[in-house]
Amino acid sequence: MEPASTSEQELTDAVRRGDRAAFGELVRAHQRSVFFLALRMARGDEQLARDVVQKAFLQAWTHRQSFRGDASFKTWLLRIASNLCQNELRRAWRRRELSTGGPGELPEAAQVQARAFDALASREARELLREA
Repeated sequence: MEPASTSEQELTDAVRRGDRAAFGELVRAHQRSVFFLALRMARGDEQLARDVVQKAFLQAWTHRQSFRGDASFKTWLLRIASNLCQNELRRAWRRRELSTGGPGELPEAAQVQARAFDALASREARELLREA
């Protein structure tokens, strides 16, 4: 992971102090990357990607104090978006399985498929983060 640049470091320090204008600059700088990561993970579902982007920036602002600066703000933000996207896809998959399989726990075959899906989504997220 690469450390944050000086100007980004100044912005993230300001964001930690609650500077909304600095956060706005970081949003403008990274919103495109976050959107395209979410869009790719959502397999082209633009509405889901938009929802994930909005949640990612909201979560970044809410948890700004937890940003340590070990990696760039962009890397941290992409990880947040990746996690949110995985969670949303998992929820959608489980809703679809439950609606077709009835109430209660997923059948054993569906549980195996869910674990395989989780592993695949995690691997895809790591690859996307490496590309970013």
